[in-house]
This record gives sequence, structure tokens and C-alpha cells, in this order.
Amino acid sequence: FPECLEQLFETCLEIINSELNSLGLTTIEVVVHEKRNRNQDGYNKVVIITNELADRVAGKAHDGIVQYPFLWDDAVTGPRTLG
Repeated sequence: FPECLEQLFETCLEIINSELNSLGLTTIEVVVHEKRNRNQDGYNKVVIITNELADRVAGKAHDGIVQYPFLWDDAVTGPRTLG
């Protein structure tokens, strides 16, 4: 939703709900996930992008290469570089 660019979350959610309603999609549930914190199981896990079958690494440039250094945005300490 490009209309959400630089908007507050509440405004963006209103935009999304308005669009869904205009399409007659009134039974869709919007689920919002908060940023993970260090008290959650799996907090330190990193997502590696794969192809649709999840049998090959896609990589950032879709070339099968995981690129480092990797910028990790830590919820507690802020951004830090890994690798």
C-alpha cells in the first residue's frame, strides 16, 4: 500500500481497511505482529530467503548467495552488523 508510506500505523490500518471494504472484503482479519524482543523464544533466529519450494536459498539478489555483513536491527540495543 503506497498510500501508507510515511504514515502512522493507525492511519495506514484505516487505509487498508477502507480499501478492503471498498472491495467488499469485510471478513478479512488483519493480524499485526510486533517486533520480537529478547524475552521471546526464537528471538535470535534470522530468516533466510528461499525459493517457493524452500529447497534453495534465494538470497537478497535472487542469486543463491546469503550476503554478509548482515544488518541486524536488535529490539533492545539497536542496529548492529553480523558477519
